[in-house]
Amino acid sequence: MPDDVKDLFDFSDENEWRIFLEKVETSLRSGSLNDMARELPEIRSVLKHLDAMPAGKPYADWLRPRLDYYVFANEVARRSAVIAPKVAETIGGRGNSIATGRDPEVA
Repeated sequence: MPDDVKDLFDFSDENEWRIFLEKVETSLRSGSLNDMARELPEIRSVLKHLDAMPAGKPYADWLRPRLDYYVFANEVARRSAVIAPKVAETIGGRGNSIATGRDPEVA
């Protein structure tokens, strides 16, 4: 990796850059939407810096298509945080067949 790219990210050596790339690949493989959503700001920041310099282009080209997965994960996590309490309230409601294990329509 070119030194000007490494310097932007405080990666003291190529090993730290490799760790970042492995983190990206691991989170993509794991499919953990929460982990990916949490990493989105870092991914965006790194991509922004890579785009700012010619030496970063190959790395930005690698990272950019993966950004969509992080954006999607963030959106799902955000919506889940809004929807989950409403679903829990509905499921826990009085007479609900899921909460009680019986059909509320049957006497």
